[in-house]
Amino acid sequence: MYRLTEKEKNRAMTLLEDVLSTVSVNGQSREIAVAEYLEQYFLDTPYEARVQKIDEKRGNFLLDIPGEKKEGYIVWNGHMDTVPYGDPASWSSDPADPAVRDGKIYARGSSDMKGGLCAMAFALHYMAEHSLKPSERIRFIGTCDEEKGGTGAEAILKEEFLGTPDFLLIGEPTDCNIGIAQKGCIWLEILVKGRTSHGAYPWMGVNAAELGFELCSQIKTYVSCQDHPILSGATAVLTRAEGGVANNMVPDFMRFVMDIRSVPGITHEKLLGQFQSLAELMIVQHPGLEIEMHVLNERIPVDIAPGNDYVRKLRGTAEKICGKVPEDIGIYFFTDASVFLREHKIPTVLFGPGSPALCHKPDEYMELDKYFQAIEVYINMLTE
Repeated sequence: MYRLTEKEKNRAMTLLEDVLSTVSVNGQSREIAVAEYLEQYFLDTPYEARVQKIDEKRGNFLLDIPGEKKEGYIVWNGHMDTVPYGDPASWSSDPADPAVRDGKIYARGSSDMKGGLCAMAFALHYMAEHSLKPSERIRFIGTCDEEKGGTGAEAILKEEFLGTPDFLLIGEPTDCNIGIAQKGCIWLEILVKGRTSHGAYPWMGVNAAELGFELCSQIKTYVSCQDHPILSGATAVLTRAEGGVANNMVPDFMRFVMDIRSVPGITHEKLLGQFQSLAELMIVQHPGLEIEMHVLNERIPVDIAPGNDYVRKLRGTAEKICGKVPEDIGIYFFTDASVFLREHKIPTVLFGPGSPALCHKPDEYMELDKYFQAIEVYINMLTE
């Protein structure tokens, strides 16, 4: 079994601090800078590494590592972008300058998910340093724009670099537990058109606000009936409501946005079909009412059987390294897996050193012990 020496842990820390110091805030910074750093990091290895440029600010990092087997391959993935810092005053240290305190490293992206990204990168670099060849070919993909539109993952699909691997491992934060299921997402825009009237004569109008809120409530009720043994229930949250004319006028137009988090077991096609049916029934019941729906963002839900061979191997390796059996957990946020799996169903697992409870928060941190454990799990998965 491979374990990191103190010298190797120090080098793993250098990689982590360098990447955390490379600002890659989604929509604001050059996310491609992390890809460029990783390309330089792997220059002293025999691996084929390159940057897939999308535009001046965005690009992916691609690494191809030959394996002992001639057929089949697996994919490792981590995203390189972060969310904004929020109010700097709410941080105890500079979110762009990693600080180590009490066995934790504080910085934006430490948990979500530069910690997992660096753990994967260091493990693969370690393989080259020690002239170790994985049993299976590995494609390592660092993606941009995961936090918003999935531009990076889309570019991977367009170039067909992902292909149809035997297994997909994503280093998202799981506290070194095994994420076997993750919720999907639909950002649903609902445009409701009614007919205005004086507020003193509401029966003469068609109230776009009241009817829109009623439809959102019906959608929420339907979604909440969907359940999953690991992820619990699906959710639908009304996040935006805009419209109205004046304080004394029945509103004739409203725009609503709902954030719907779906679970495996029901397709988005079926969900959207039911939403449309609810809207059509309301239109019949209220002459003059018009409703349009648009999907602003869609990420499919993902799950894998707990008894899958790769899951069992990961579980066994993690138990040896961490000293306890990792839990099978559900992931409530979406990842690039929801883009990668649109075309092909690929066995997918999330396993990383960060904590999902700390994502997007001030004073985001990662426990360094879990960072080193994740590296050792990744290495030993490839060598056992």
